[in-house]
Amino acid sequence: MRDGEARRLLDEAVARTLSERTAWVRQFVRAGGDAPGADELRVEGAVDLRRRIAVVAEARVPEARVTRFESAAAAPRRLVEAFGERRPVVYAGGSRYVATDAEWVHAEGDIEGPRRPSDPVWLLDALAHAVGGTVDGDELRCTLDLSDADALDRSGILPPSRWRGIVRTADRRRREDWLASVPCVVAIDRDGTIARMSYAGLPPSEAAGALTTTTQFVEYRVPVEIPDLMGRVPAAV
Repeated sequence: MRDGEARRLLDEAVARTLSERTAWVRQFVRAGGDAPGADELRVEGAVDLRRRIAVVAEARVPEARVTRFESAAAAPRRLVEAFGERRPVVYAGGSRYVATDAEWVHAEGDIEGPRRPSDPVWLLDALAHAVGGTVDGDELRCTLDLSDADALDRSGILPPSRWRGIVRTADRRRREDWLASVPCVVAIDRDGTIARMSYAGLPPSEAAGALTTTTQFVEYRVPVEIPDLMGRVPAAV
């Protein structure tokens, strides 16, 4: 397939998806590229595609703490197995709000900023940087060249760096190479909307498998109830 044809198919699928305005989505994260299982569900909820708002239940994931001389994070399989307890989360633009027992807390980001990679529809923005493409059935396989995509939040593509220096180490070259050719798959439904989209994050080591993030569009045109983020969180029933 020519690059121009793949670009056209992706642009049409993104435009058709956005025209549906809202959707119910599920996002899975797994080590490797196989189909995700139910125990690898990280996020589920409703998104307003035009207003850049997602109201979801999100699994808690342990924070990765990396110092100058430590290797990066836990193995992907351990991260997947850590998914369990879920909490209400709202993504609004580039910001993220988390529900506590009494109120919504602004956890990170700026509402005017780019979507965060943990936002279940972050990939809709990243698809603007897709290059190449081959079609296999209903799937379009391509790569994302995010090396110069400074307007995107790319933090979810790469694990925390082992080195904080300015020397261009082998690890840094490996990170740069991955960022220039991020594996991506988009499944397009018969009506032209996106049924499923996924991308692979750089493994924390050569021995580990890539961490694949997949968002499924379960249903379009669903109601999205946006909570008052300045108000108190209703008591659980």
